[in-house]
Formats: sequence, C-alpha cells, structure tokens
Amino acid sequence: MIGTASAGLFIFDGKQTTTESAFEKLKGDAIWSLLDDGVVVWIAAGKGLFLFQSGQLKDVVPGINARSLSLSRGNNRSSQVWCATVGNGLFKVALDDQFGAVISRLDIEQGLPSQRVFAVWSDSPAPGLEKIIAGTNRGIVRYQPDHVAPTVLPARVISQTNSPAG
Repeated sequence: MIGTASAGLFIFDGKQTTTESAFEKLKGDAIWSLLDDGVVVWIAAGKGLFLFQSGQLKDVVPGINARSLSLSRGNNRSSQVWCATVGNGLFKVALDDQFGAVISRLDIEQGLPSQRVFAVWSDSPAPGLEKIIAGTNRGIVRYQPDHVAPTVLPARVISQTNSPAG
C-alpha cells in the first residue's frame, strides 16, 4: 500500500498500481502511516484513524489528524494499536469481537506535555508489560501502563433522616 499527500491510497503489486473504491474517502488529505498487523491494515490519515479489513474501509476515530501508528505489544491480542495525533493526544484502540473498536485516549489531563503527538513507539520488555515512547512538540515522553485495578474509597459518608417536623 502506498499513501499519498492528497491523492489517497494505492496498492502496488510489484508490477502496477491500482486503487479500490473503498479508498475514495481518503482522498484530499495526507496518509501519514500504514500498519499491517496481520488481521487488519490500520491507516493514519489527516481525516482520522481507519482500518481496512475484508475489502472494507471503516472509520475508527473520524475527525482527528492521525500521524503515527505502533502495534500495542503488551498483550497477546494482535488487533491493538497506539495512534499519535496532532491536537488530540495519544489513542489506544483495541478491536473487540463483541463491541467493535474500544478506544482510550491519553492527553494533557493524563500527563502528556502536549496534545500534539507526532510519533509513537511501543515495546514489550516482558510478557504482559508494555512501554510507550511518544514524541510531542514539547519533548519525548515515556509511559508505562499500570496493571493495578483502581480503588475507590469513600472520603466521607453523609446521611439524612426523614423525621417529622415538630
């Protein structure tokens, strides 16, 4: 697959270049990154994050300026990807058979120094662990997801009784 600055996406088979009608919606903006994970082809474009599977192009996260893609290496599921965006931080997208695309987002509220992320890389030093390195316009960031379940503790308990007015 060949992504272009404005003409969309093309397929090169070693002899000739062709296109599919499914790629029409990608025309007019840049294709920044392509990633084949064996199940689907992820496409980061100026119009959003897409996946191409079984001859169909599907919007996963429309309306974002997606730049860089990296496979999520922290688990055994192959259909998870990290996506760097310009203006929307960092997305992690997992494909689920029952729910479709499950999307989580990291941005300045979760500690990124900027919403403008131009590159992302994932590594797994051990099974079940994942380390992310992201390049932003304000520096390079390391992120390591934690596997501890969050705990909710009550800070105070308020009670009210309904007593008859006397």
